[in-house]
Amino acid sequence: METITGKDIFFNFKEVNNHNLKNDAGYDFLRQIVQNESSGVVFRNVLKKEMLDEYTKDLNAIPEHLFNDVIFGSIFPLPFATITDQESVNQYFDSQRKFQDYIESNSLKEVNAALISFFQKISSSIKLETLEDPLEKKAYSLATLRRFFPLKGGLHIHCGHGHHDVPFYKRLSADVVLTPQFSFFLVLQNSEEGGELTIYDLLWEKGQHKDYHDNNDYILDKNDSQIKVSDLRSFQIRPRAGDVLVFAGGDIYHRVEQIKGTSDRITYGGFINFSKDFDKFYLWS
Repeated sequence: METITGKDIFFNFKEVNNHNLKNDAGYDFLRQIVQNESSGVVFRNVLKKEMLDEYTKDLNAIPEHLFNDVIFGSIFPLPFATITDQESVNQYFDSQRKFQDYIESNSLKEVNAALISFFQKISSSIKLETLEDPLEKKAYSLATLRRFFPLKGGLHIHCGHGHHDVPFYKRLSADVVLTPQFSFFLVLQNSEEGGELTIYDLLWEKGQHKDYHDNNDYILDKNDSQIKVSDLRSFQIRPRAGDVLVFAGGDIYHRVEQIKGTSDRITYGGFINFSKDFDKFYLWS
């Protein structure tokens, strides 16, 4: 394992080559992030190039009408943030069903299997379980496909805990804790240029908010004073195609930079939450 952010950087991100991991090695990377021994890990080469080529071919064959437009590009299936009322609940799970039906017919189903196997391998003391909606009795999607289009502005500065006012969170089981929350994504296709993940020297505190969704200039503290983004220290991470990044995205403010060139940046990712006893973790989106 190597530190990739330097000894003077405010957060401690690691780099691990997936080929060096062994099922019986007792690795406990999720526990390390929970205990603040690490802020995140880039796992290199989780998927091989020949697998990525096959997945990308099937990705590009997905009918365009199944994707949903968002500020940075498009997404499939619908994300949790769209759940506001019963109609949107129905739309959410209908989109989930269409996604599962589609990937069952091609190589993309292997991506889910690969991710499940990967997360089981990197967490020796916390067990992976399926997260189910307690009202609908249906499982949430493991992750969502995100296509970042060139010159669309990327993804605005945010952190996961800043979304706690989204109605979706009220649906979670009482056994699921909201903090900490991690973010993860697998890069299926990288852009030619841009698309870096920028990590800012700012941690979430209760009361912080933004006055509009895509504001990249400042965060407001609990007293409505501006925390200027330009004044924050930052560094960038650019995972390659086939890499998986897991980090404390609930606490750490971050953004995805503008995509440049002609190729989309395509990721498959979501969130990680834990049970109250921290014996179980859940992947969902």
